[in-house]
Amino acid sequence: MDEIELVKEAVAHRKDFSLRKTHMAAHLLDPRFCGSDLSLSEEQQNEGLNVICTLATNAGISKQDALQDYLLFKSHTGSVYGNDLIWDAVNLDLDPLQWWQAFCSQRPLAIVAQLLMSLPSSIASVERANKEYSMQKTKNAIGYLMSIVHH
Repeated sequence: MDEIELVKEAVAHRKDFSLRKTHMAAHLLDPRFCGSDLSLSEEQQNEGLNVICTLATNAGISKQDALQDYLLFKSHTGSVYGNDLIWDAVNLDLDPLQWWQAFCSQRPLAIVAQLLMSLPSSIASVERANKEYSMQKTKNAIGYLMSIVHH
């Protein structure tokens, strides 16, 4: 395996290592990315939807209500999500939590979105990343990358 392929596989491993199901769910409910699911595979979208349904059920919202509301959100239809004014407020600097609180607080998905958007970043993933980075600076970097590829 040449070095380019080794690096590509290491980057793919890093993405799998860092991206969690809650991230996928939060991405699906972020109004800035609504409708642009190109960054998530179909499998990742399904995993994110499973998290959304689980959180909704735990919050006392039926899975059917959560999925129906997700369809309206994603397609920009219905009495709330069909309002162009709320989508005019979406930009890259927007805090998605504030968007849900300001425009959609009465919707079934709002509870789930607010839970997901309120989660702090995991310090554990940062510590794992730092450990990997420190190992890559050693003489064993190539050996380490090879071990990632073969696992």
